[in-house]
Amino acid sequence: MVIDRLQAFLGLPHQIKESIRIYSPTVDEIGEIGYLNYLVNLALVGFDKEKILVGLFGLDNDSFSKIKNESDYDVLIEVPSIRNEICKALSFFVKGHVSFNIETSCFLLDGKEFINKNNYREVDLIIKELNVSSDSQEKIEAANSTAEEFYKKMQMYEAQIKNNNSENQLEFKDILSILCNFEGNGINIFNVGSLTVYQIYEHFERVNKKENYNRLLPVWSNEKTLPEDNSIPEWMEKTKL
Repeated sequence: MVIDRLQAFLGLPHQIKESIRIYSPTVDEIGEIGYLNYLVNLALVGFDKEKILVGLFGLDNDSFSKIKNESDYDVLIEVPSIRNEICKALSFFVKGHVSFNIETSCFLLDGKEFINKNNYREVDLIIKELNVSSDSQEKIEAANSTAEEFYKKMQMYEAQIKNNNSENQLEFKDILSILCNFEGNGINIFNVGSLTVYQIYEHFERVNKKENYNRLLPVWSNEKTLPEDNSIPEWMEKTKL
């Protein structure tokens, strides 16, 4: 893990330079732009040329095969419309103005060098950890579209995500609802919006551990069926996040 777990737990940003901080967005901030736009932002800052060119901009597979082995960074910064979308997406996670300098081939945050060919993967990893995201988490379906139809493609993207999710898989809204209704944790619909994405998932993981413990404790005390190792899960232990 690259980020500081304590800082993320407290909702503090990850600082990579003195004046450059990367944030885990709050629920309210995601709500303002819409969850779908948030997912698209995550895809854009990942600098995955296949996910962006084929998935979001609808490049056909034959055309993509010609650039498949080229650097993700080099390919993506060549197209002005894509550069602009990446700048907007990065701005969301740093809460500042991100621009692109053609002469240096670098992304700038408020005029200071932010991302270049040497560190873009590191920044991508930081953003993924702060957003509890991974390359396997939200797949983007390839479809024919142009850069001008980018925002229309978001609707198709949303529909595809819904089709990929099983009926039993919890969506982000469901996780928020569970935390708001979980007794005794102090989270409700009036304050959940102030929590960051990292805080939501970390707290949900702990709630899950505690709930499993509470459910199995009566079973264990009555000497009924237990897991194979004859133990109950411990909830006061280290979380994955």
